[in-house]
Amino acid sequence: MKKILFTIGLNIFLLFGLIAQNNQISLNAGYSNQSFYSMQNGEILNTLNTDWDIAFHTDVFSSTIRINDGQGVELYTYSLGDTSAWNNINTSTPNILTSPMYNSDTSWNYGAFGANQTSGFDYGWGVYNIQTHHLTGDSLFLIKTINNNWKKLWIKSKILGEYHITYADLDGTNVINTTIEASNYADKNFIYYSLDNHQTIDREPN
Repeated sequence: MKKILFTIGLNIFLLFGLIAQNNQISLNAGYSNQSFYSMQNGEILNTLNTDWDIAFHTDVFSSTIRINDGQGVELYTYSLGDTSAWNNINTSTPNILTSPMYNSDTSWNYGAFGANQTSGFDYGWGVYNIQTHHLTGDSLFLIKTINNNWKKLWIKSKILGEYHITYADLDGTNVINTTIEASNYADKNFIYYSLDNHQTIDREPN
């Protein structure tokens, strides 16, 4: 069981000096849980961290999409074609994959899907249209889910706060077209999704 012990120093200097408070948080073995902590109210949510694969930033102006790489999710760009190459991806494609992409470890605003971001209006997974204000996906990805299942994935667009995505097994079966209505969760930083369970997961406190 993983536990974090930390000391909060309150900047209240009284007659006897600095007041400190010790708190213990349990994240369980392998950091299978995630804790949300308020310095004012203490731990406000301790929730499972192994039930999601990708996370979409809820800000309507953000293009950030993260992966659960701390729990083994892997992401690769399919470099042998653009979105028209969907049918070229098959069960042997993982054998040629190199250069996995990761989330930034210094900012929540840089997710693995933006690792190939260049400049201007190219955000890695898609391109911004200054006339429509839509982001249109121009890349295909292969992703290994938290349950070690390979999927091919196309983030097709983000329009008015809604992400439209398509994913399937590598052999082309079990195609899922779905919409992540991220703007409906504006009081959260991210809304999460499980590719294996085809499920949107609301797992953050306000």
